[in-house]
Amino acid sequence: MDSHLTDAGLCELIRMHVVSITGYPQDPSHYCDPQTAYSTWMSETASYFQIPVGMQCDPLIFLDTCEVLAQHDHKYRVHKSSGKPYTLLEAFCIAVPSPHGIFVAGTNFSLPVTDPMYVTMANMTNIGSRTDST
Repeated sequence: MDSHLTDAGLCELIRMHVVSITGYPQDPSHYCDPQTAYSTWMSETASYFQIPVGMQCDPLIFLDTCEVLAQHDHKYRVHKSSGKPYTLLEAFCIAVPSPHGIFVAGTNFSLPVTDPMYVTMANMTNIGSRTDST
């Protein structure tokens, strides 16, 4: 149960994105888990935009102003190293299947990079904050 709702949210986000881009209804059974949702997304994108077979076109989710998701705890997931609950944003990032990525941005949040298990599962890279640049 701990990841089902988060996975379902990710799948629905992807499905609705494909609907909004293509204008065609999408069968929810093709978005039943994150891996299947990503595969369908890539296939529908290639078909709609007539991307040639063999041309790499990786999908990327970009979430901006993620502060709200970072402020609320997930009800079931906890960091094994600290016992603290994951935030909804952390849980959402973990739901993205490898080798795919997610780009999250905001002005006042941070993702923990101290929990080695989380860093491995989320495949994260910290690129710094908007205020880090000079």
